[in-house]
Amino acid sequence: MKAFATLLLALAGIAAAQAPDLFTAPPALIYRVEPQYTPAARAAGLEGVVTLSAEIGRDGRATHIRVTHSLGMGLDRKAIEAVRQWRFQPGWKNGKPVTVASSIEVRFQLPHRRVRV
Repeated sequence: MKAFATLLLALAGIAAAQAPDLFTAPPALIYRVEPQYTPAARAAGLEGVVTLSAEIGRDGRATHIRVTHSLGMGLDRKAIEAVRQWRFQPGWKNGKPVTVASSIEVRFQLPHRRVRV
């Protein structure tokens, strides 16, 4: 009987480990600062996406930010400066805020002018 109870407890532990956690959520952006263009990038008409890797902490701030896809011309630095000012609702696990590794895309797009005909 003791072996049967141990088996049931082991199976219950496996089931609990495989059950979805209803109290888990990824970080969510709640405040965003637009990145600034460098004069050189603006003059060159450079547009695109800088991809960053970061940890979103329990306080909702991005830390350990590094560039994983670069645009150059100073826009990587400008992307990091902007993301340092962003605020997130932290990620949650088991009902508690946790630090989560994230990939963040920062888009650089110049306003397009209409051509008069």
